[in-house]
Amino acid sequence: MTYIVLEGTDGQGKTTLINNLKRLKPDWKYVHEPWSSIYIDKITKANYEDVSYLFARDRELLIRTEVIDAIRMGKVVISDRSVFSSYAYQTVYQMDKEYLFNTIHECENKIICNNENRMIEIIKDIVGIQPRSIPEPHIIYLCGNVEQALKRSSDNEIISLQRIKKIEYVYNYILFNDLPFLFPKIKHLTTISDPENYSAQDLIASIYAKNTDIK
Repeated sequence: MTYIVLEGTDGQGKTTLINNLKRLKPDWKYVHEPWSSIYIDKITKANYEDVSYLFARDRELLIRTEVIDAIRMGKVVISDRSVFSSYAYQTVYQMDKEYLFNTIHECENKIICNNENRMIEIIKDIVGIQPRSIPEPHIIYLCGNVEQALKRSSDNEIISLQRIKKIEYVYNYILFNDLPFLFPKIKHLTTISDPENYSAQDLIASIYAKNTDIK
């Protein structure tokens, strides 16, 4: 079972990397989140309070109709984003509503959460609405400089640097702590701190190194 998901904040190069990978590995299965045009349309029009639920339902459709069948056929599945994007982005939205972040500490340029227990409750709530059929992923986490990444992002006029740093904070909390309630469990985690110099060939090598059952 080989389910590879690329994660990271906006502008880290996930989509570009996958497009390059498609030319080298055209026989692999490629998906992205969100997936269905039906849900994408609903997500763009929904109140943000409903977005977590709509993403979860879209994800359920994707896993059931595309991912599981491909894995059963022995294919490598590559996903541009996954449930871990929901955990990071939608947690930050709720935390901002509740003022759970301190302002950036200028001297250290860090984001500080002032109520970690409440952050965990929010993450648990998002975990609770996810389809239980999601396979355990090998996460490729692109975690380069977020300021430079945001400049490259097409969303750089609608999302602030402070918001991106909050999202990075939650990503790091989720991925680098052994959270017992997290679903799905992480099968493998590969962190890429310099994604600008990380090629599709490098990605292939990382996948094969961790997933020795690939034929």
